[in-house]
Amino acid sequence: MFVSPRLLQVFLLLTLLILPAAPMFGQATIATGSIEGTVTDPQGAVLSGAKITVSNQATGQRLTFNTTSSGGFSTGALPPGDYVVRAENKGFQTMQVPVTVRVGVVSPTIIQMKVGSEGTVVNVESAAVNVNTEQATVQGVLTANQIENLPVNGRNFLDLAQLEPGVQIQDGTNFDPTKVGYSSLSFGGRFGRTARIEVDGVDVSDETVGTTTQDIPASAIQEFQLSQSNLDLSNELTSSAEVGAPATPVETGCLARIAAWDMPQLGMLHIIARGERRFRILGRRVEPNGLARASIEMLPDDIDAPVPEQCKSCVRLLERVIAQQGEGLFEAPHRLDSSAWVSARLAELLPLPLSAKQELFELTDARARLERLNNLLGR
Repeated sequence: MFVSPRLLQVFLLLTLLILPAAPMFGQATIATGSIEGTVTDPQGAVLSGAKITVSNQATGQRLTFNTTSSGGFSTGALPPGDYVVRAENKGFQTMQVPVTVRVGVVSPTIIQMKVGSEGTVVNVESAAVNVNTEQATVQGVLTANQIENLPVNGRNFLDLAQLEPGVQIQDGTNFDPTKVGYSSLSFGGRFGRTARIEVDGVDVSDETVGTTTQDIPASAIQEFQLSQSNLDLSNELTSSAEVGAPATPVETGCLARIAAWDMPQLGMLHIIARGERRFRILGRRVEPNGLARASIEMLPDDIDAPVPEQCKSCVRLLERVIAQQGEGLFEAPHRLDSSAWVSARLAELLPLPLSAKQELFELTDARARLERLNNLLGR
């Protein structure tokens, strides 16, 4: 089991609560990074359908998938660490490329295949340094080795941020006399009292006078990222700064309709959205001003079918959940005879890995999705 390390995040907080009505499953990237890449032949033409295996060197965990029609692949959220990306395709030698994943960073890689036997494995000792064109930020990542060995004046966990240019520590007593021993961060001369600070995705900001509600020793931090951007829609910032992990989009998503919203306190916005039609990202880019753009194609609706007899246990489970939690748990109508509706609701409720939820989300055959969930529940 992977235990998430302590990560820091300083930003203007915006909380999104996604409660989909269509088969929509939420994803998040807290304390993670990702790998995105392209597989080509020796002439530079993209290879679709190539088998990609991403292995975590420390834990042995593996992810397996195929490249898209444009030869690309994206791992989604990954714990920071050292990985090996293995690419296989018929008629080409198998390539293995080492990639290091950092917190909040999209690690790009281009794998150029060589003609030959699939049984021949080529280990690339060091991959070429690729420019990150996916994120419009100036960023730096501090590793566990740096945290342990670099000289820091004091052991407050925020002191580590001074290792990055443009970051200053502001003493908590400048904000309030009760904040002896507490600190906040100033990015590029900005006042640090309004900074939002998160540890492992939990907000520890002091709403009253600034700084934090708790101190954590630097030895408890494995890795963290500092990034600054005037406008970066991937992390919902305008003119501010962030320490943590921006979101990395997957290739298939869905439109969202805002159904309700409220602001329980200043600076925090709660949004309830309903998932609608699915789409696939064909290409995306980040403009010089930080605006993220993507070209998409809309996907057809699910191929629905009545719930098969062998999956009636899924319906009974959902009926028990609704009876316990109330009719308002899901938006009406409750279509318990529909494979599409039942499978989507179960996929929301079950504690499945995000990769499994995304795989279910991308299925277009509702009955196949329900049968797969029924098999998981029967284990």
